[in-house]
Amino acid sequence: ALVQICELFLQAFVSSHHISKPEKAGIIPELETFLADQRCQDIRKLSTTIEYRAGTKMMDVFYEDVMHIFRTYRPFIQKWKKINKDYDTLYQQMLIDMQQPDFYANVTFSTVWGRTPG
Repeated sequence: ALVQICELFLQAFVSSHHISKPEKAGIIPELETFLADQRCQDIRKLSTTIEYRAGTKMMDVFYEDVMHIFRTYRPFIQKWKKINKDYDTLYQQMLIDMQQPDFYANVTFSTVWGRTPG
């Protein structure tokens, strides 16, 4: 259910023209080009993957964040994906799934930066 909601979220961002391609990496592949277009130099990128396993403090924090994010973004997703009552069912299933003892997720965070000339 979490994967399905993440896909809806991504599709809503594409439909709303906040990102151009429906890739799970979102805008990350475009950031280096964006910085180069802004005349940044020495562009670098750092990616870090964080694992979330059931029964850990990190998982507790992840659960709280995901719960709030997808509740807060529901109107945005609904506007751009024309979702119906199934979202609420999917959301509840996501919360149940994330509380299972065998739940595991990983998220890759990327940072892209550069130096302005001068």
